[in-house]
Amino acid sequence: MPVSAAAAYQFEISPLFSLMPRLSFGIAWMGTEIVKPDMYTKFSGSISQSVEPLLGVGLSAQFQVVEMFSAGLDANYGMIIERNPKHFFTIMANFTLRFKI
Repeated sequence: MPVSAAAAYQFEISPLFSLMPRLSFGIAWMGTEIVKPDMYTKFSGSISQSVEPLLGVGLSAQFQVVEMFSAGLDANYGMIIERNPKHFFTIMANFTLRFKI
C-alpha cells in the first residue's frame, strides 16, 4: 500500500498546451505471506511486513480542446527502494470538463 506526496510545476508552452513535471516521495507498506502445504495438505504460513521508501518522477501533458474541456496524458515512473528495488511505470489518459458556477 503506497502513500506519497508530490511536488509539481506547470509550464505553459502555449495558451492551449502545458507540461507539468512531478517529483514524488513517500512510503510503501509491503506485506508478504508465504504459504506452503505440509504432507497433510494443511496450510501453514509466515507473514513478513515492512515499510520501505518510495520515489517517483512523472510528466503530464495537458491540451485544452475547448474552453471547458481539456485532455491530457500522464506518464509516471516509480521505485520502491529495498534490497531488490521494485520498479513500476504507469501511463494514464485524462479528460477534464470544467463547470462555471
